Amino acid sequence: MGRARTSAGRKSAHRGIVEALEGSNALVPYLKLVDLTLSVRGDFTAKGWEDDTLPHVSEVVDHFADGEEIGDLAVAFLTWPEEVELIAADVAYAPRTDNVFSFPQAEPKVHIRLGSIHSVKGETTPRRWCSIPSFTRTTSMS
Repeated sequence: MGRARTSAGRKSAHRGIVEALEGSNALVPYLKLVDLTLSVRGDFTAKGWEDDTLPHVSEVVDHFADGEEIGDLAVAFLTWPEEVELIAADVAYAPRTDNVFSFPQAEPKVHIRLGSIHSVKGETTPRRWCSIPSFTRTTSMS
């Protein structure tokens, strides 16, 4: 017979998050967030994001932050971008809408791209993908 899979060999980030949230008050908001995402097929509106989705995201983030204050850059990343009319000659700053969080903002050393499994389908780079729960363990990124 085969060996039981450990969390290190898990393929599903969702299952890892559910296990990490078991027994906490953040499990219900996470499952509601998954349900909302599926019901709109990931195509959120500004009003839907702010009124329905962001409160659940905030509860899950607060749980994983374990009492630490969430930085302004993370809050700005989770805030729905304002509609901006860009003029080619006068662009000093434009809000990002490509689902990439870079830190620090000046000369970033880390870039986190958020997307579904379908957004990476067909990529053949030799890098290792990390799931959200990986921050609780030491992970080799070489």
